Amino acid sequence: MKEARVVDIGDGRIFAGYQDKLIHIYKQAFGEPPWNEIFTNNEVKDWFAEMMSCSGKIVLALCVEYELIGGTFCVNADLKHDVWQYLPTSVKKQEVIYLAESFINPAYQRKGLGKILHDRRLEIARKQGYKYALQRTNEQSGMYALIQRTCFKEIGRQIVISCKTINGVIKEYPDERVISLKKL
Repeated sequence: MKEARVVDIGDGRIFAGYQDKLIHIYKQAFGEPPWNEIFTNNEVKDWFAEMMSCSGKIVLALCVEYELIGGTFCVNADLKHDVWQYLPTSVKKQEVIYLAESFINPAYQRKGLGKILHDRRLEIARKQGYKYALQRTNEQSGMYALIQRTCFKEIGRQIVISCKTINGVIKEYPDERVISLKKL
């Protein structure tokens, strides 16, 4: 495997140069099992715009050589009302970074590259003064295995309704997500 590098693209002007390719990768990654989700370019663009508008965000791109292969968005957990309700009462939501999205081109998945991106976002979160990291993911995803290996503790489960394609049929399906927390 060629050398991977993580690039901070949290500045809007820098992000703009990566956005179209990230939209494509996002749709590829979440179009695969276990997600099987369908998004239009505009839906992803709107989601990215929401993440980019947050203060205290962490936005990173993952590149191998000169090829963009993935990205991640992290925001203050205070902005994710449906998730921070699971936090223990002793944890202040302002001290928690929510690891909102991570996505890697399927051709590069399961090669240790997600861990490089994951470790870098946790390192930046610590430097920004966050004391905890919060993650929500599907138990069947590669991210779930990674957060288990990196000492996250499950604090709850949540049903999310997603538009999916299963056996060629597009409809809304319930999807159980595991919510996990780690002290940084």
